[in-house]
Amino acid sequence: MNDSLWTPTRDSAAARAFMATLRLHSASWEWAEQAEQARWWVLDARAIADLPALLECYGRMPVKPRVAFLAAQLSALPCPAWTFFKPPVQSGLIFNWIRPHIASAAVPPDAAPDHAHPPWRHGLMRLRRWPNVSRYGNALELTVACSRLLTAPASYEQVLQWNVPAPLLDQLLADTHRQGLLLLEQGTAPAPVSLDAPDAPAVQASGERSRWDLIKRLLGKFART
Repeated sequence: MNDSLWTPTRDSAAARAFMATLRLHSASWEWAEQAEQARWWVLDARAIADLPALLECYGRMPVKPRVAFLAAQLSALPCPAWTFFKPPVQSGLIFNWIRPHIASAAVPPDAAPDHAHPPWRHGLMRLRRWPNVSRYGNALELTVACSRLLTAPASYEQVLQWNVPAPLLDQLLADTHRQGLLLLEQGTAPAPVSLDAPDAPAVQASGERSRWDLIKRLLGKFART
């Protein structure tokens, strides 16, 4: 299977090193000439000429690419759906980032094992303790989901609404279930809070800022351990 790769920063040393590591993986990579044609983006924060234009392009794409954002500090990350990497990046972190997406795309649905109805898709689930989230590429949405599942139960469908990529979520739940970290419960998940009131934009913006601050604190905690 070919995986399309695009970067506007081919001449940066950090991007070249990152992509050289990607080529060590067994996946077959091909260059995309346009950002909209690529399944993977590699962005060096220090070499990007027009970051707002990239964010606008990403926002209008119906199928979002996986984005590796290379920067010295987490605070430079402009989009929580992108994955932060601090150069020089270890090859293991890069492989952990691409592995679940490569594997999920490489196996046709009818050839995959019969895991269409795993136990965590029925009822509620929660985590006993923190899993090793770094093995999944430091996806911010996954970190937020784990913090929520540590404090309150939720259904599989509800976690998907937290913008967690389905392949990552499935891998996390399979791993934590196998390790005995996932508690399965019966019941109905709490209804999500509606943001359809006239003052919703302000409430939502405040909530996003609070969640973003929480994400940064969580990742800072794991970076020190």
